Amino acid sequence: MTAYFDYASTSYRKPRCVYKAIKSYKKYGVNIGRGSNKYSSKCTEIIEETRQMLKSLVKADDNYQTVFQPSATYALNLLIKGLDYTKIHNVYISKYEHNSVVRPLFNMQKKHNFDIVYIEDYEEQFKHKIPDVVIISHLTNTFGIIQDFENIFKAAKKYKAITILDMAQSFGLIETNIVSGKVDAAVFAGHKTLYGFSGIGGIILNNSLKLNETIHGGTGIKSADIEMPNERPIRFEAGTQNILGIFSLYYSCKYLLKLGFRKINEIETKNFNKLKTILKRYSCLEVIDPQVPCSTIVACRIKNYNPENFADFFSKHGVALRTGLQCSPNAHKCFGTFPSGTLRFSVGLFIKNREFKTLERTLKKLHNKLNKK
Repeated sequence: MTAYFDYASTSYRKPRCVYKAIKSYKKYGVNIGRGSNKYSSKCTEIIEETRQMLKSLVKADDNYQTVFQPSATYALNLLIKGLDYTKIHNVYISKYEHNSVVRPLFNMQKKHNFDIVYIEDYEEQFKHKIPDVVIISHLTNTFGIIQDFENIFKAAKKYKAITILDMAQSFGLIETNIVSGKVDAAVFAGHKTLYGFSGIGGIILNNSLKLNETIHGGTGIKSADIEMPNERPIRFEAGTQNILGIFSLYYSCKYLLKLGFRKINEIETKNFNKLKTILKRYSCLEVIDPQVPCSTIVACRIKNYNPENFADFFSKHGVALRTGLQCSPNAHKCFGTFPSGTLRFSVGLFIKNREFKTLERTLKKLHNKLNKK
């Protein structure tokens, strides 16, 4: 059995109840907003309840709506490309952002000529260069850094900035209040810490945030109009949605809400600390320590070697992990791991003890292999 340490890419083991989504899809998997039959009504009921549960996980109030998208990348593209840039001059981002933020943002910069500023001493920076938009990843996908978005967003809101929180790695994992945290849009990925299926993500979107749609098409309502409907969330959900993916979130959200953040944190912290302890035992590994609060992810280098060269070694010995830059080159530049990247190990709620043992056996073989050279 493979020891799976790549939860930051996708959750491989999920709550058993999530697979009930397949049964529900078989029974009610029709389109929504395209009919009044009992299947469509039940499908709509499940989807609307899922929207509410997702809001509950981040304590969103009635000023927010859940918008479904095919992934967190699509969601971030909608947010970044849907903004009105006529009054946007300065966009702030952290140094650790994923390419799903950086690439669309630089693409829009070519068209609208605004400044992209990396956050450092934000209070001083904001005084001299007023923030119009601030985008931050809550938990970074490279080194597992938990970023202090609350204080940054509160400072940004003094200047009426738009605030976007990328929660792809933290939604359902870290207890978060997006209302008190001054978040205009919180992005989620269904297949990571929410333990749903791949191909579903979205946004918990504040109704006050003005946003243009980026995809046009059928919505099932107001079909006679040439323009997209103004009603949210349907304005941003053109075409057929991933019903099976949403059904998987229906069951995973129920599971996470019942388990509770206290228990989730207890399990994740135990697994995270166990992973760090094991990796630090081996002198052949250089464990990257950001020296700030972190969770779920531990990144390493193999001294004097390119990590990419050892991907096959770990795979051969039954350990799944991620090597390279993990789509976040700027983060690696900050820690001196660019361009070779790292070995990234990440845990989830369902790591088994035998998987940790497989990892230890593999690391011993790696240690012996390198010592022979």
